[in-house]
Amino acid sequence: MSTRAVIGYTKGDGRWRGVWNHEDSHTDYLGRDLIDRVAALGGDLAELVRVAITDVPEGWSNFYTCKKGEDGGTWTGTCSGETATFDDEIPDAHFLYLINLADRSLRVFEVDDGPCDAFTSCVFDAKGRATPEELPSTLDDEDDGDVEAAEEPTYTAELVLAAAEKVLGPRTYEASADDDTGVVHLFLVVCAADSPSAPNEVNAAKLSGLGIEADDGDELLFPIYYRRDDAGHAHDQRQMGLTALLGLPEDTIAALQPALFAATAN
Repeated sequence: MSTRAVIGYTKGDGRWRGVWNHEDSHTDYLGRDLIDRVAALGGDLAELVRVAITDVPEGWSNFYTCKKGEDGGTWTGTCSGETATFDDEIPDAHFLYLINLADRSLRVFEVDDGPCDAFTSCVFDAKGRATPEELPSTLDDEDDGDVEAAEEPTYTAELVLAAAEKVLGPRTYEASADDDTGVVHLFLVVCAADSPSAPNEVNAAKLSGLGIEADDGDELLFPIYYRRDDAGHAHDQRQMGLTALLGLPEDTIAALQPALFAATAN
């Protein structure tokens, strides 16, 4: 049985508006994803509200995989502190997630007959960091081994390349899909040079200092990590100094995720 929720927002004026999310609505999944989205958007809660709620009146079949619903409908109600209500008939949902643009918070309410009470929340700073960083799990012990989070969306090569061009600038990129998984891998194409003078050239001696041997004029492909599943690889690339040497953003996943999410949701 799917775990359902309404994802809504309020401007702090006592009213809220939201859309339906049909699957994976536990805090372990939807809650975690909303926190990650805020971080990826650099703390821009208004942009999250736009791409997740106001621009998607049909709601979501699964927010995490960017799969829109057919006609989930729009829901409205009142909210005051730790209590929220629905204007009309209470939907067959388990949770209500409310993003508060006024106090930069995310509150999660348990949907029940009558007023809904918030049972957990977090607050975002200006850069999108959440306090606390995680919400308590809503998975029952018996569900823990049965319910799996949805897989991260599989983006097309065209979408990934377009996001790279938009966010990282007009450099040379390649994208190819894994034959087994269908996941698109993104690469930056550079040339090793003894005396770099072009945007696509990287100092051969500095590459050697990182343990990457290349001669003047060699063409090299380096992965650009954009999937949240690849956070470990992105961290390793950053720690060895390769991310900076290639002139990429310190956190390529955080840089590219907003463009990918917005393009997929629109």
